Amino acid sequence: KGALEDITFSIDFGLKRTPVDARGVANLRAGRASIRQAQGDLKGALEDITLSIDFGLRQTPVDELALVIWRASRASIRRAQGDLKRALQDITFSIEWCLQQTPVLEQQLAVSRSYRADIRQDQGDLTGALEDVAFALVWFETHRPGDSRSLEILRRRNASIQAALRR
Repeated sequence: KGALEDITFSIDFGLKRTPVDARGVANLRAGRASIRQAQGDLKGALEDITLSIDFGLRQTPVDELALVIWRASRASIRRAQGDLKRALQDITFSIEWCLQQTPVLEQQLAVSRSYRADIRQDQGDLTGALEDVAFALVWFETHRPGDSRSLEILRRRNASIQAALRR
């Protein structure tokens, strides 16, 4: 509870400043969305991340990378809420953006495809889920071999999808 109280205090402080540090508040709200999601407050998490996304869309120039990360975060929240259709829309936005960059943002692409693997598995698209998790797993094995936590998660996800395909 302490982290939530601290970040809420920071958001409130940022909103009271003149002028308001809107970008800082948007970043804090995105952080609070993660905390709220971890604590099971999916409604509050969705509200915070959507406010961050809305802020980002109003900026000139748009911080596209922040939007990609925030849309991936919202996809995770929507998946947790069972809104798989909209979760897939958000994560597809992130994946397509990563692919359009020169060079391709491979790490964010790998993370986003791992999120999409979960969504696809939940939707019953096991072949698509396996393709996504395999991509993410190869990327992490190649570029982040010391990231044992991510690798373990991806290996478990891969095994789960393969087991479901054998049924």
